[in-house]
Amino acid sequence: MMTLKTLLLLVIIVSFINRSFQICATTTAITTCRQIHLYKTNPLTINKYKDILEISLDDQSDTIYSNAFNSLAELKRLFLSNNKIKNLESGSFDRLSKLEELSLYNNLLTTIVSGAFRDLHNLKILNLGANKITSIPNKAFVGLDNLEVINLSFNQLAEVPVHINTIKTLRVLHLNDNKLRNLKASSFNNLNKLEKLHLYDNSIDSLEAKSFAGLRNLKELNLKANYLKQFNTQDALADLGSLQILNLAINNFRCPDLKNIDKELQRKRIAFVEGTNKQNTNNYKGIKCNA
Repeated sequence: MMTLKTLLLLVIIVSFINRSFQICATTTAITTCRQIHLYKTNPLTINKYKDILEISLDDQSDTIYSNAFNSLAELKRLFLSNNKIKNLESGSFDRLSKLEELSLYNNLLTTIVSGAFRDLHNLKILNLGANKITSIPNKAFVGLDNLEVINLSFNQLAEVPVHINTIKTLRVLHLNDNKLRNLKASSFNNLNKLEKLHLYDNSIDSLEAKSFAGLRNLKELNLKANYLKQFNTQDALADLGSLQILNLAINNFRCPDLKNIDKELQRKRIAFVEGTNKQNTNNYKGIKCNA
């Protein structure tokens, strides 16, 4: 019969094996690790890793603990996509000051805790798409001093996060495939470097005056597949002096209104994206509309 002492020894051995066992493969460009377990008290350690690291976590690892990666300070790209991550902590990515790209795509996050990204001063691309994010608190993006692209698509946001407006270096913003219903005035007024704004596949039915105020460098605006009935070109385009492409397909416009919008866009030399529904009786340039 196994003694208590022997049993305890086996538990310690198994624990040590689980803690130490890593399945990692390295090519000339990337290190890929799978079945990694994250511990609250022990930062992840990987020997001879490349600048690019892709991690597949085990099913029990649903939290990125504070200082989880502080022994991997040379990383430039970290991919944590397609896991079951539910929680971040303040300091989850501390010491990763050289990181330029972080992907948390397709996880189970519902919010972003303040301070999670506080050390990521050189991050340029942040992918938070395909999670379950319903809200983003103030100071969630503190530290992202050089961020250029953020993907928040395929989440459950009902309004544009206020704190987005503080990322003044942003060039591309993906907010498509959420639950946005209206755009408030000055939602983006500090984003004067933004070039592409993707708002398609939401439930937007109204635009407050000055919704796009401040976006003087915006080149592409995509509002496809919403519920808009009106688009006040005089107000909406007032600040969009650099706009080149506007997509308003699959909304609830009247055909005469779409025609008037197109005329104004032509006058400003802005491309009006045509639709594919040209077989429908009521359409304007392939965009289904009401007579």
